[in-house]
Amino acid sequence: MITLGNDGLPVGRRKSNYMNIDGALHKRCTHCGKYFRLKYFYPLKYRRNGEIHESLQSWCKFCMVEGCCKRAKEKREI
Repeated sequence: MITLGNDGLPVGRRKSNYMNIDGALHKRCTHCGKYFRLKYFYPLKYRRNGEIHESLQSWCKFCMVEGCCKRAKEKREI
């Protein structure tokens, strides 16, 4: 899924969003700004120019669930 370069960081991605902590690859959540292991991000598959690409969501699972709960609560109040 993710190809690593010589520096231990993903190839072809924003290096600032990834960090190698104690030999484990971590990704930064763009919502809360914290670094989490890759298993704390939902997989994302998309198609571009006929090719299927695999990546990870930019928000961590905690922020995704929080956002979904907030939207559902707002929807119920309407």
